Amino acid sequence: MSKIGITYGPMFLGLQDISAHPVDHLAVAKVENLVNPKDSPYQLHPTTTDCALQLFGPAASRGQPHSFVKLLLPQYFGEIYTKRPRPNLKLELSSSVSVTGWGAIHGDAFAIAGSEVVLKLLYVHLVPAADNSAADIDPVQAIESSKRLVGAPSSTMAHLEKYRKWLAGHVQQANTAGYEAVDDASHIFTLSSAARLQLIEETAKQMENYNSAPVGRAIIRTFENSVDIFTGKADALDLLMQDEILRKIGDLVAKFWDFGDFLGILSHTKPDLKILEIGAGTRASTSLILDSLVSPSGERAFHSYTYTNISAGFFVQAKERFKNVPRMKYSTLDVSKDPAKQGFELGVCDLVIATNVLHATPYIGETLVNVRKLLQPEGRLMLQEICSSEPTQQRGDGESMLTFLGTKWFNFIVELTQAGFNGLDAVVYDEKVPYYTNATMIASPHNIPKANNKRIPVLSTAPTCSAAARLSNSIAKHGFEIEFCSLTDTPKPNQDVISILDLEGKAFLENVPETEFNLLKAFIASLKSSGMLWMTKSAQVEALEDGGTFERALEAFEKFQARCKDLEVEPDFEYAISRGVIHVPRFQWVSISDELFSRKEFDALKTLEIGKRGALKTLQRVERPESKLTGDEIYIEMRAAGVNFKSVLITMGIVDNYIGDGNGLGRIFNSRNSSFLPEIMREANGYGLDVVLNSLSGDLLHASWKCLAEFGKMLENGKRDFIGQGQLPMDPFEANRTFYGVDLTLYVDRRPLVINSLLERAMEWCSQGAIQPIKPVKYFEAHQAEDVLRGMQSGQHIGKLVVRFPTDHTQVSASRGTNRMFLGPDVSYFLVGGLGGLGRSILT
Repeated sequence: MSKIGITYGPMFLGLQDISAHPVDHLAVAKVENLVNPKDSPYQLHPTTTDCALQLFGPAASRGQPHSFVKLLLPQYFGEIYTKRPRPNLKLELSSSVSVTGWGAIHGDAFAIAGSEVVLKLLYVHLVPAADNSAADIDPVQAIESSKRLVGAPSSTMAHLEKYRKWLAGHVQQANTAGYEAVDDASHIFTLSSAARLQLIEETAKQMENYNSAPVGRAIIRTFENSVDIFTGKADALDLLMQDEILRKIGDLVAKFWDFGDFLGILSHTKPDLKILEIGAGTRASTSLILDSLVSPSGERAFHSYTYTNISAGFFVQAKERFKNVPRMKYSTLDVSKDPAKQGFELGVCDLVIATNVLHATPYIGETLVNVRKLLQPEGRLMLQEICSSEPTQQRGDGESMLTFLGTKWFNFIVELTQAGFNGLDAVVYDEKVPYYTNATMIASPHNIPKANNKRIPVLSTAPTCSAAARLSNSIAKHGFEIEFCSLTDTPKPNQDVISILDLEGKAFLENVPETEFNLLKAFIASLKSSGMLWMTKSAQVEALEDGGTFERALEAFEKFQARCKDLEVEPDFEYAISRGVIHVPRFQWVSISDELFSRKEFDALKTLEIGKRGALKTLQRVERPESKLTGDEIYIEMRAAGVNFKSVLITMGIVDNYIGDGNGLGRIFNSRNSSFLPEIMREANGYGLDVVLNSLSGDLLHASWKCLAEFGKMLENGKRDFIGQGQLPMDPFEANRTFYGVDLTLYVDRRPLVINSLLERAMEWCSQGAIQPIKPVKYFEAHQAEDVLRGMQSGQHIGKLVVRFPTDHTQVSASRGTNRMFLGPDVSYFLVGGLGGLGRSILT
């Protein structure tokens, strides 16, 4: 370790009994945990965790010291887990890693004490601290490009000379150490130049079948013109502008990002956003951002959008592309120079956007200063730059390009801070480490705090109540003090007041005495230029409070104090805190007719309903809200459903032409009239039947009843005579005949154990083949619901009628049903007006 620049002190020399696998990248060791549970806040001593990271080296080098030649620094931890081990136990460390082609290490480490895992380091990435190896490029192209540039004369542009050296170094490394993204990269070096060119052409043709085709075209065009670019005969940007390759690449990259959540919250917080985009260029990012700045009502959620570029050459196409977008402005801007001297108003932008453009400026520090000048104090910079976990590249002037965010990360943070920003608020990569190629960063300006009064007036009639105590504790954490005042006091000038009158018990204005009400009016009138933040209990939002409610209230108060009366849009005067989040209200234009209908198709059920009973023409599918599951209910996805659930073929129509010999049914009679009665009695020798399963109604029900023998049982599974209050003669009951009305839906609701037993028995019979499907089966599609019901209504169908449902429910059309009004029993509603006939009828 000392040979590569790391000299450990005695506390860090903790690894013992180190062993490494000779073939795989595995290593184990032991270490003592130096934490004393009585006097240390640590679960594990920091040096113990460091020892786990040290073990990555022996694992990567397979225990061979001569192979461990690079200083590696941690870049990323996917997950860290620690647990305090029992005292006096040695920890057993183990690590498993993989080594990339350019020397980075990715792996995991574990520490076990006894039988417990006390440390887990997962998805750890270590990168070389200093390395001039190449970034992620195609080794085939690199070989041929390097070969072409070897004989080219020296370029007058210093950065291209650096590129030639960089490319040669990359080729050499790929030949000796391999290439992480290509299997058997060394084989490419054994090919002839003609074979490599053919491989390049074949790869380019394959890429044409993918969305990334513009990237392939850009690589090929740059490769084919590499010598002309290097000697100055061709300009790389002009080449990529042809056929709109650069714009198409921008469109492709833009699809990887979704700024909707961030921009939605930003435009909700400040509806009159003034946005400026630097180096909009190919318009890809502009289009993506504009699509995200649309309110729910379809209106643009910004005040102005200024599209800038160093050259006006992009404006013609941009104006054509965004001709239907209101409030667009177009201006030239060189962000490397003072924007005030270019006609821009300083300190007015709410959002400045720079997509893969700031790295191209000569001095990034000066560029960031100019960006800061454009922003208002509460503004945001949304910066997007190409980056990689690979080592940084160098520009022609010797400064690092912003293609790092790896080894040069801290340099950029320093530049950003010195330019007047609070560092970075957020960083989001387009892919997981180490496969990311692009990062989006959010930064906010650093503002010198105003010299606010450290004492906050709080209006209260009970300064010792729990609400006062909690607010006082929250305010004290931020270095402020509470100064309680009462309704009889005179507010101090130029000091906003917090009122907790509504939190001291019941609502203050509920049955308020006239004297106290007059005191409140007098107190408010004496505020003059100051304001009052009136804290009250939850209304209009879910009443879910957490421990940070008063912390959020203080943030709302700070926002309230920063209000400006000169804005085109009024400042926020209402805040709601729910689940630790501050909400502000916004009005959106809506269509009343649209609001009366269900708007969410993705969670709507398409139910079959009839507009007028008895008229099948009024049958239609209507979207209804999906009901919530209760108890032990589950959702069942229906693929098919039988329309007729009767299970005996002899209750069907004329079946002579469909049921042949050998089916086991030798006695089949017509059930369309009462002719089956004498035939059944004849076959039963005048005795009758022991069991009758009936679904006939009217006179035919009586015929079925007469078929029943003494001590027989009749099961009625029809519903018509039950609903129509049908009657049976009582005299047959004298011979111990039994009549059962069967409605299985009641069993499902009221006898779940019984229905469960019946279903288990039925499924067992099905698996044994004892129950066969009813035949024949006639299928209908979901949109043929009226046809299947008309077919069943005719009474001439045979067998089973089945409706099939598509797997894609969007194929079934349905009208949007009106929302059913629900009035909560625990909510009060205020009806404006309501003194006419319509209002009185609603109230009564």
